[in-house]
Amino acid sequence: MMDSLAQTAASLAQSAGLWGYWFALFAALAETVFLLGLFLPGSTLLLLMGMLAGQGFFDLFDLLFFAIVGATLGDNINYFLGRRYGRHWLREDRWFLKTEHVQKAEAYFDRHGGKSVFLARFVPSVKEIMPFIAGMVGMERRSFMTWNLLGAIGWGFQWILPGYIFSQSLSLAQTWLSRVGILVLVLVFTLLIFYVLRWSILRFGPSGFQFLRSILKSVGAALRQNPDVVRLIRRFPATTIFIRQRLDRSRWLGLPLTLTGLTGLYILALFSGLAEDVITGDTVVGLDTRVNGLLASVRSPFFDHLFYTITSFGYWPVVASGTVALSGWLWYRKQGSLILPLAISLVSCELLTFLGKLAFHRPRPDGGVLDPSGFSFPSGHASISVAFYGFAIYIAMRFVRLWSTRINLLMLGLLIAFLIGFSRLYLGVHYPSDVLAGYLVGTLGLVLGISATYISPAHVHRIGLRFHVAPGLKLTVAVVGVAGVLVMSLMFNVFRVPDLSVHPALAKQTVVLSASPQSILKGRETYASSILGIRRAPINVLFVARDIDQVRACLIRSGWREADPIRWHSVPRAYFNALRGTDYPTAPLSPWFWNANPQSLGLVQPGQQGHVFDRGYLRVWATPDKLDTGGRLFVATVGQEKRPGWHVVPQPLTSFNLARQDLNAQLKAGGGANHITEVSYPETPPTNSTDGTLPYDGLISLVDVGPGC
Repeated sequence: MMDSLAQTAASLAQSAGLWGYWFALFAALAETVFLLGLFLPGSTLLLLMGMLAGQGFFDLFDLLFFAIVGATLGDNINYFLGRRYGRHWLREDRWFLKTEHVQKAEAYFDRHGGKSVFLARFVPSVKEIMPFIAGMVGMERRSFMTWNLLGAIGWGFQWILPGYIFSQSLSLAQTWLSRVGILVLVLVFTLLIFYVLRWSILRFGPSGFQFLRSILKSVGAALRQNPDVVRLIRRFPATTIFIRQRLDRSRWLGLPLTLTGLTGLYILALFSGLAEDVITGDTVVGLDTRVNGLLASVRSPFFDHLFYTITSFGYWPVVASGTVALSGWLWYRKQGSLILPLAISLVSCELLTFLGKLAFHRPRPDGGVLDPSGFSFPSGHASISVAFYGFAIYIAMRFVRLWSTRINLLMLGLLIAFLIGFSRLYLGVHYPSDVLAGYLVGTLGLVLGISATYISPAHVHRIGLRFHVAPGLKLTVAVVGVAGVLVMSLMFNVFRVPDLSVHPALAKQTVVLSASPQSILKGRETYASSILGIRRAPINVLFVARDIDQVRACLIRSGWREADPIRWHSVPRAYFNALRGTDYPTAPLSPWFWNANPQSLGLVQPGQQGHVFDRGYLRVWATPDKLDTGGRLFVATVGQEKRPGWHVVPQPLTSFNLARQDLNAQLKAGGGANHITEVSYPETPPTNSTDGTLPYDGLISLVDVGPGC
């Protein structure tokens, strides 16, 4: 219905031509004339015409001019009627002029004077009668004309510009939605996880922690009363004293240092294992590359600027200003003993990050939105997001008593760390393993900082961190620090923002000899894989075409259908239809990767009726390579997939060779190819990564797409 209404409005606007502008003038006139304005929705009509202007049916400024003229004429008609007949109609109590309407308008006029004509233009039920009242009370004509013209201009912009901007935004959304839909789903799902986690902790946290504490106390009491433990205590008194000192909660060298040491060793073990996987493990490196390629495919100008704004809060000038502000605030609140732990958290984090980058020398990903210097592993932004913002959240939690407020602060800290880390992934300057390593380093720095808060004030005083300074100077330091944060954030997001509209260049184009086009697979992947690196299917088709649109036209001509893009509504619709047993012939294809890039084009052939995910698939990847004859090369995989009852994602069947032969027959029958030849792989044919066998004959169909497509 909405589509038909839009088409009807567009056709009327197209046929109206210049008369459409006069219609806008009449709509504005009718909206403001004394009686008509109470019944005709002129503002709604102008909103619709603004949307049509956004689609190119009207010129925006001409439309604004006619609407402003119409509104000005309407108000002047009201002014004339009020000046000539206002008192007479009011005495006769005409049905269209009620005393309460006049009293409401007169009260508004008394409060705001002459400018009430301008302000009333934006107040419903007042704008229609205010010019009438202005004429009735004898307002000077020149003053009325001035305020009336200004109000008409503002009113025209108020109703036409939103429609125009909405129409432009809708076109932009349609351009980018297919690319960012999956990113929006990931962000919404992550926020949902944070909400569920917060709700669970608020709901079950107090009782759960109390239960755990009682269990630990019971276990401790049972151990102390155990005869064997008692004998060990008597046999090794020195060891017993050492353990008791390590568990002493009243001394920093006791339980705080013990927990810090154990936590630090655990974090270092995790970091060492992750670093080993990065150096020697193909699985982690492959996952890093695929996630980087997936995020590169969903970038858009809006998210580029959004995540640059988020990542700017991890740059050192912003963090340094925030440190000064936080230190000044602690100093002002007479909590100077927390400044040293803050410094320990930051210095240890930065030192460990620097040593990690120096030790591993891991290069940054290619093709990112930004082009930063330095090495990639671990991520400095991720580490500082935990060490600095985490410690700031910890300090805030010390000043509140309510359990719910503390949990909200904890969730806020986790969300800040997640967003800064994810921004580094989105902008293409870090791999997931870099961000995870940065979180570990930042957590270690945060643990050291929190542990240092258990140092008694006497120790801090001996170190020399307590200074007696006037409260006014302390407040000045805090205010200057906060101002520094604002200035630095503004600088990075306004004055020093890079040109995010220019992405790094694509891979260099290579020319392949027409005698062996399959050589483009030499040194590259010969299979398509999932985001986790699981090999799904062999690359068994090569297309030679002018561009990907020609490939699409050729396949559609041969009976294939283009799959819907992954959007917030298309994926739920596919599963909902699968549960109901109804058809969805163009259900989205799950993303597969070749050379870390998701498919450029996905097509399907529906199978049995009512089985949404039992179908043929054809995934195509564009390459920067071309033949010496001029045609561009596209790699593809064709096969069948089916979703078993216990699988969420459809699984490929092993009939790759049969599917390739069927595709050859379809292309020949549909006239979509000049000629098709079968060529062999330049290297070892692809095999399954789990059992080493893949039912495939090792041939590739080389399809020269016909010019008629």
